[in-house]
Amino acid sequence: MEPRRAKTDEHMQFDLILDEPILKKVTDTAPPEARWIIAKDPITPPEILKELAEDKDYGVKANVAGNENTPEEVLGDLSKSDEWVTRSNVAANPNAPPGALKRLATDPLWPVRRNVAANPKADISILKELAADADERPRLEAEKRLAALEVKPIPQVVMAREHMRMAMPAKRLVSLIDMDALEHRIQVHRHRKQRRAKKGKKARKAAKPKRRKAAPKQG
Repeated sequence: MEPRRAKTDEHMQFDLILDEPILKKVTDTAPPEARWIIAKDPITPPEILKELAEDKDYGVKANVAGNENTPEEVLGDLSKSDEWVTRSNVAANPNAPPGALKRLATDPLWPVRRNVAANPKADISILKELAADADERPRLEAEKRLAALEVKPIPQVVMAREHMRMAMPAKRLVSLIDMDALEHRIQVHRHRKQRRAKKGKKARKAAKPKRRKAAPKQG
C-alpha cells in the first residue's frame, strides 16, 4: 500500500510522505514551514501532533491547537499557552475538552471568548456565562447559540392533549398533568367568572329604568 501524501502547499517545493516513522524524523529535522504543514494536516496521527505540541515554534503549536486529531489532554495543555493564537485555536477546536473551554471562556481576549461561544462543544452553562460578556462580539455569538439550542417547554396540559390524540392510556395521561397547577387554574377561572357575573348584574341593574312613584290622589 502506497503511503498517503499531504496536500502540496503552494509555497512549498516538496511533498511530505505521511508515514509515521518518516514523520517522526521530519519533526526533528525539518524547517518550521514543513512542521507547520504536518501540524495542520487533518490526517496527521495524534502521536505526531503530541510531539509537535512541544515544538519551540509558536506557529507549529498554533496549528496543533487547531487540528481536530490533537488529543484532548494536549489541547488542555495548549489552552494555557501564553500565545493568544494558540489559545484561540483551542477554543475553536471541536475536540477541546470541557475544562479547557471553561477556562478559555474567561480569557482576557475577546476573539478567544468568541471562539468558545461558537464551539459546538460549549455547554449551556458556558454559553450563559458568555451571553453576559462585557464585549458585544462573544456575547452575540453566545446569544445566537443559546437561541438555536433553546427548546421551549410544552405546557403540561397541551402535552396531555397531544398524548390524548395519540390514544394514550388514561392513567398515564393523568400522571402527565400537574394537578396542583391545574386546580389553581380552575379556581382562577371560577373567580373571574364570578366577577364577570357580578359586573353584569350591576350593569343590568344600572341600565334598568327606575319606576316613578304614582302621585297621591287629591281628595
